Amino acid sequence: MERKLAAVWEQLFAPQRVSVTDDFFRELGGHSLLAVQLMARVRSVLDVELPLAELVNCAHVCRLPAVTKLIARRLAEASDQHPQAFDDLLAAAAEMP
Repeated sequence: MERKLAAVWEQLFAPQRVSVTDDFFRELGGHSLLAVQLMARVRSVLDVELPLAELVNCAHVCRLPAVTKLIARRLAEASDQHPQAFDDLLAAAAEMP
């Protein structure tokens, strides 16, 4: 998911390469107009709302709570369709440091 979000950011900052740890404002040079464009593209590509406050408060791809919410929703959908795979994923996540 972070890669997809980083790809959206890269579209805005092309030809610059974007890392999931890059700060939207400080390192990439983002500003309010790009933030609005980013919010629209995230909504279009990932089907999730990215509030401006979240982007301002947490301007790194890897830290955006909206991404976590999206992943949680998709995992919940996957658990309905593939319960064993979901249980395996939860077990693997529990072992992570």
